[in-house]
Parts: sequence; structure tokens; C-alpha cells
Amino acid sequence: MKVVVAMDSFKGSLSAYEAGAQVQAGVEQGLAAFRPGAHTCVNLPLADGGEGLIDCLRPKLCAVGFKDVELSVHCAQLNAPQVTAHLLVRGHECIIESAQALGLPLIAPEARHIMTASSYGLGEMIAAALDMGCTDFKIGLGGSATNDLGLGMAQALGVTFSGASGLVDTVTSWQDFTALDDSALAARLQGCSVTILSDVTNPLLGDLGATAVFGRQKGASPDEQALLERALSAGNQLLAQHYGRDCSTIAGAGAAGGLGAALMYVLGATAASGIDIVLSLLDFETELHGADLVITGEGHFDLQTLGGKGPMGIARSAQAQGVPVIVLCGGHDIAVPKEQLYRNGVVACFSITSGPMTLAESVARAPELIKSAAFNVIGALCARQA
Repeated sequence: MKVVVAMDSFKGSLSAYEAGAQVQAGVEQGLAAFRPGAHTCVNLPLADGGEGLIDCLRPKLCAVGFKDVELSVHCAQLNAPQVTAHLLVRGHECIIESAQALGLPLIAPEARHIMTASSYGLGEMIAAALDMGCTDFKIGLGGSATNDLGLGMAQALGVTFSGASGLVDTVTSWQDFTALDDSALAARLQGCSVTILSDVTNPLLGDLGATAVFGRQKGASPDEQALLERALSAGNQLLAQHYGRDCSTIAGAGAAGGLGAALMYVLGATAASGIDIVLSLLDFETELHGADLVITGEGHFDLQTLGGKGPMGIARSAQAQGVPVIVLCGGHDIAVPKEQLYRNGVVACFSITSGPMTLAESVARAPELIKSAAFNVIGALCARQA
């Protein structure tokens, strides 16, 4: 039997690799117990554009000529110590994970302040890649602590705004800006192609927008959410006027606190399914050859997952080759239509929790819970095939 393990991260608990390693251990233990003999279990950690993108791509891509380039950049709180970020570069190609600079886990909960959080560090990463001669960019979005509509990113790239009182302003400054000058950046972007990798399809504004959907988890109070919505609306008006098009309603514009829209405006980026790009880069179809089962999963499996997150992209790819998929997750929304799962190749979805427990307990026990769930999956599968 060949089992391919393709886990995404369990945020706040385990990385994609760590989660996959526990599944792999449970699978191998189950096979040894229920079906002794020669088996193959492959751990292929995945990401769909957010946290862990570089880590999942590095082994495969560095084997085919990409270089791991290390940078020191600002995190989302500019007064905090700088962080180390990594780019993958080959010739004119560059892959960037915005969460390496702007990720929420990089900042202690008590130090998270969404009103001053800045995307400046992402701009530093892009600027460094431009200095290296890169023209083909893939930029992963997700897991950010920011909600500034790319204001910091734009300023790090040399875009200037009328009314700015300093090098980097807070997100509410969007309401005071009257014009922008991107002429210096435009010259640097000649011949560049930028693709956004994201699992988020949210627009920039409104009830399904960046602030309404993701602001609270980044620490925004109801009053701050109202301020942020007004600021992003004002910023979008300025950007749309300057660039002659309105990107706010394009799917993915609300990704990473409006970085999706900012990249579309400032860098002329186009959005793509993060997991589809990652699977292509990793040649996932080849990994599936001869597989009898794929086990995938993430921290929470819900209606957003069905919208194109990692597990569903993996399921669709496996389904095309007739390989069944089982999902393991920290928790799942029972409102997810089961028929939609089956249509996309998922034969079953299991929560790793073994009984009533708090979120804190499930996070603390995640390694043993994931391993036990994988063991049980193999036991049930072997019993069915006996």
C-alpha cells in the first residue's frame, strides 16, 4: 500500500511538516499492526500561499536550481525587532511568502496592534528581489497581522503619497492622502509579471471583505473595524482613481488585509489559486502515481475550505487520478455539505479530537491526537479491505 500524506499546518499548533510527520507515524504504526509487509508512506507538507509556503517548496525547488536567499526585514509592528525572511530565487524567478515578514505568529498576542500594523516588510522583500534582477514573481498571501491595504508595502517600494507626514503612516492615513507618485517604481517594474498565491476569495470591502471577515482575529475591536473599513474604502478610491480601474471586487482583493488589492493596483498582479500553483511546482501528480490513499487536513475544516483551500485542491488533484482522500482536522463544521465533499474526491472527514476538550487542550495534545487519528484511519481501512 502507498499512502501520500499532504497536510497543511494546524495554526498555533503544528507546521505542515510536523502535522504530516505525526500522520506518517500513525499510518506506519497502523500498517505494521494491521497489514505487515512492504508499504510506502510519503510525507509531503503543503501550503496554499500562507504560512509555510517557503518551507514546503524549498526541498523540491532547491533541488532544481532555486537558491534560498535570506533577508532581514521589518515585521508587521515596525518598532519590533526585525525578522529573518527567506526568498526562493532562480534566475529571474522569485517566490515570496508574505507571512515570513507579516505573519501573525511573529508577534506576541499582547504586542499585536492592527491599527499600526504595516506591510512594509513585504515591500522590502519585493525590493530586494527586484535588486537581484527578478521579474517573475509569485507572492503568497495569508496569515498576516496587517490590514493596511498595502500602504507600508507601497512606501517600501518607493511610492510616495501627498499628505504623508513621514516615511510610513498608519492605515487611517489613507483618508488624508490626495494623490500618489509611483513613477520610480513603475520604471523598475518594466517587464515584470506578478502572480498572487492565495486561498482567499474575499473582496476588499463590505460584509465579506478583509476587515469584516479577518479583522477580529487580528485583534480589531468593533470600533477599530469601522475605522479600518472607512480607511480602506478611502484608500481604494485613491488607488482606483490613480490606476484607472477598481480592483476592490476582484476575488482575492481582501487577502492579507487588502494586500491582494494593493498588489493588483501597484504591481499589476493577477490572482491564482495558491494550492493549484503549489501542487504544480511540486509535481504532485507524479507523487500520486501508484498511491492507494491520500490523507490531508488542516486546523479547521469548514465552508471556507470548500472555497479553494489546500485540502480541497489536493482532493481534486487526487480525484483526477482515482485516489481516495481522507481529511483529518482539528475541528470541522457540520454544515459542510457532504455531497460536495464526495464530488471533490473526499471520502471521509474526521476530527482528531477524541472526546470533549477545550481548544487549548486540543492544541497542546495535537501531535498525539493526529497520530492516533491516522492510526485509526488505517485500522478501519484495513478492516474494510480484509
